Amino acid sequence: MSTSSHKTPHDHFFADDPKQTNRGNSYFIWFRNNTGSPDKVEIYRSVNNNLQLKTSAPIDITADEWYDCKVRYEPLTGRIDV
Repeated sequence: MSTSSHKTPHDHFFADDPKQTNRGNSYFIWFRNNTGSPDKVEIYRSVNNNLQLKTSAPIDITADEWYDCKVRYEPLTGRIDV
């Protein structure tokens, strides 16, 4: 999992081109710890290296706390569980 200077962990999965910035065709999960607005988890789909937000849900994130997060992707149905 990678992190930015904003401490928002994110990761690509089920990617077909790891050398591209958005991994070509992939899925992307982003945990946003927002100051002044609700925390959320977002799921994106990258098509031809362009991200599209698919869903967003509120989540409680405590800054500087470690989390054990699991993402499950079922390619036959397209279901993603976090």
